Amino acid sequence: MIFENRAIIVLQPDRFVHVDMSKDAANTIKSETGTRNYTKKLARLDSHQYSVHCLTINSLAPFAMSNTHTIATTNVGRNPKDSIKSTWQGGDKKEWTIFHWFFELLAIHPVDLSKPVPVFEKTDKIPNSNLWPVHRWILAYASVPMLIHYLYSSYTGENLTMGCALFLYGAWLNVTAIREIQVIRKLGHIYGYLDGDKHARDGVPDIRVREVVTSLIMTSTTRPAMAIFMAWEPTKTPESLFGWNLVWLFIELTMYPIMVDFWFYWYHRAMHDIPWLWQFHRTHHLTKHPNTLLSLYADGWQELFDIAVIPVLAT
Repeated sequence: MIFENRAIIVLQPDRFVHVDMSKDAANTIKSETGTRNYTKKLARLDSHQYSVHCLTINSLAPFAMSNTHTIATTNVGRNPKDSIKSTWQGGDKKEWTIFHWFFELLAIHPVDLSKPVPVFEKTDKIPNSNLWPVHRWILAYASVPMLIHYLYSSYTGENLTMGCALFLYGAWLNVTAIREIQVIRKLGHIYGYLDGDKHARDGVPDIRVREVVTSLIMTSTTRPAMAIFMAWEPTKTPESLFGWNLVWLFIELTMYPIMVDFWFYWYHRAMHDIPWLWQFHRTHHLTKHPNTLLSLYADGWQELFDIAVIPVLAT
């Protein structure tokens, strides 16, 4: 459906997919399909920018594109909780809370405001990196906790307890994540971003600083806890890797990621296609120019499903 006066609404059966309303109280609509007159309250908006509490469609009978019909709108306004505005990083630090200092002390701001971010033309060649240096970086960091685990078990003759394993691997996951954020920020200041000529990276929203911190902590603690809970075997040490059946190990390392992707694809698709599920996923899509911190930002229920349900389904 195409509205005049810069307003667009796309309809699918029983739900609105995108809303970009102008301030006009009434708009002219053109459409090829429709069945009846009705008033409908919206449960979800893909644009996240407006809250349209009620739409009264005066007429939506089938008609040609040349015909026009009027739709009346009421109570159109932006939802302040959906704001992605971020100004606190360059503001007065005296007004910061412990959650603001979380990003400062860990040096994980997605962008360094004191350094410029280069902007390139769309016609410029996109820089790329050979995959092998990336693989080496990942393997180097991943090997550190396994080496510590190996040295401990070799020296003491005992395996780590589950609690100690969770502390070791969980703590190193956080160290790796912090370093990765810093490296990606450095690359951004060297190579810029694909849409940098249109919009800067979104920062951590002013009204969502605490929620973003909570999301990061939840992800960095419960995900390794879930992995240890599902995979930990007290009798298996790093040394025992040398005695594993390599064929079976290859099958496990190949099939499990495939099954995770399979379930995650359908779960993610359902989040977009089913209105009731969208309410748990919409927060993740508030940002249109995401950074490393907001890539994990989501509602608590979605994070719980990501952390617990998907891995169990994949086993």
